[in-house]
Amino acid sequence: MGALSIVLNNWRIDMVRYIYILSFIFVSVLYTQSKGGFWSFSANGDDNADWDSVNNAGTLINSAHFSSENGISGSYLDLETPGGYDYFLVEDDPDLDFNSENIGISLWIYPKIINNVHFLVTKGDQFISPKTTNYALRIQTTKKIEFLIRDANDQAHYVSSNFTIETGQWQFIAAYYDYNSQVVHFWNENTTNPTESIVFDKVPLMNDDPLAIGAWYRSDTQKPSIKDFEGWIDEVRISSRQEDLFPNNLRVKDEKGLNKHTNFSIYPNPISKNTYNANVSFKVEFLPNEKYKIKIYSILGKEIYSRTFNADEKTAPFHLPIKDLKTGMYFVSIINQHRTQTTKLLILE
Repeated sequence: MGALSIVLNNWRIDMVRYIYILSFIFVSVLYTQSKGGFWSFSANGDDNADWDSVNNAGTLINSAHFSSENGISGSYLDLETPGGYDYFLVEDDPDLDFNSENIGISLWIYPKIINNVHFLVTKGDQFISPKTTNYALRIQTTKKIEFLIRDANDQAHYVSSNFTIETGQWQFIAAYYDYNSQVVHFWNENTTNPTESIVFDKVPLMNDDPLAIGAWYRSDTQKPSIKDFEGWIDEVRISSRQEDLFPNNLRVKDEKGLNKHTNFSIYPNPISKNTYNANVSFKVEFLPNEKYKIKIYSILGKEIYSRTFNADEKTAPFHLPIKDLKTGMYFVSIINQHRTQTTKLLILE
C-alpha cells in the first residue's frame, strides 16, 4: 500500500508539472497571437514576428538591397535609386489584411530626400480600378506622416500627424488605428505614450494584393511603383496590437548618433524548486547613470518581489525567493524611467 501511495504521489507531481508546462505554453500562445509581421533586414527579409502564425518573407525588387553602413541594428533596406522602382515586396496573405479591426505600423526611417509624397508601407495595388489600399503609411510633401485607407467606393481617407520628418537622420515613427475607439495614434519617438491622437472613423477593406515597403505598388510591369521612398528603412512592424509596434529593447541615441540597446533576460527558465540552487541570474546592457528596478508579479498581478539596482551592475545574479513561492506562472519586469520590459517565469515542483 505504501509503494502504491508513493507511485500515486509521484504521478500527481508529474501531472501538476505537466499542467503547468501546458499552461505556460497556452498563455504564451495567447500572449503572442496577432496578425501582421516584423521585418528586420539583418534577417534577409524574413518575417521574424513572434505574434503572428505565418512567415511572410519578402523579396528585394530592382535596385533595392541590404546595407549595414551606419545602421541602427545591423543591415537595413537601402532604397536610394531615384526613379528605379526599388522596394521590398511581400506577397499577399490573409495574415497581412485587416478588416474592421485595429491596424498598427511602426518602422525606423532615414530619409535622404523629401520632394514628393513618399510611401513607406502600403498593402494594395494603385494600378487597378478600383484601387485597393487596405492600409498605408506615407510621408506627405509637407513632411508630415499620413495614415491612409481606401474604402469600398474607391475613396482614399487619411489622417496626418502634426509633427514633421527630417532628412539625414534615423527616426522612429508609428501609427496605430484604434478601430473601436475611432482614433489614430501617432508616434515620432520609441515611447509607449503616443505623440498625438487624431479622430478617424473609416472602415478598412481587405484585398488580394501585395504588401510593399518603400513604395506604392502597381501591378504594371512598365511602372511597378510610384512615389517611392528615397532612403533607408529598418525594423518594420505591423500588428493589430499596439504593444507589438515597439521594440522589446530600449533604444536611445548615443553621442555618435547610433543606438544602444537595453536587453533583459532571466535564466534558467523554467525553474525547478527541487533542483534550485539560488543561481538565478539576469543580464542587462545598462544605459549609464540610471537606476533600474526589478519586480515579480503573480499571474493575478500581485507584486511579490522588488529590488532596485544601479547601472554599474551590468551582469549580476539576484536571488529570487523560489522556495517561498508556489509553483506556477510569474511575470518578471525590469523598470526604468523610459519603459518597462516583462518576461514570463515558470516555477515547477
